[in-house]
This record gives sequence, C-alpha cells and structure tokens, in this order.
Amino acid sequence: MITHHNDIIFVEGPYNTAKVLREVTVELAGQLKNLTDVKNQISEQAKCIGANAVINFTYGQKKKWFARDGIVFVGQGQLAIIDHV
Repeated sequence: MITHHNDIIFVEGPYNTAKVLREVTVELAGQLKNLTDVKNQISEQAKCIGANAVINFTYGQKKKWFARDGIVFVGQGQLAIIDHV
C-alpha cells in the first residue's frame, strides 16, 4: 500500500529503486496520540535529511508499562529517496 502524508510517500513494503538514507523508529505515548502523530514525526525527520519517502513502513500499537495510558503508537521504516509514484 502506498499513501502520502505531509508531502512524504509512505510505502508499506519494499521499493526496489529506493535509495535508503537511514532507519527510523518513532514511539509516541499518550491518550491523544494516533497514527497521524506518528506519520507527522516521521515525515518531519524525512524532510530534515532530504528524503521524500518512507519504505518498509510498519505501524501499530503496543503495551508499555511506563506509558501514561499503557498504549504506545509505533511507526518504523527506512527514510529514502524514490522517484515519485
């Protein structure tokens, strides 16, 4: 699946012609946090290093003992440069 968020392309899987710049992982805790917040942080990190995409993007929730409400939203992948889809 390919989506766009804040001018960054999110690819849930590999992209053969991508130039990978670095790995990224974001974990956000709090009652009002969600996938949009995760994508906001990842897209800002991508823009800071000149990437236009996140490939092999995965996201979800996990329980964490020290999180305020016990749920953490997680997103990870590889910041990359790809030809526009």
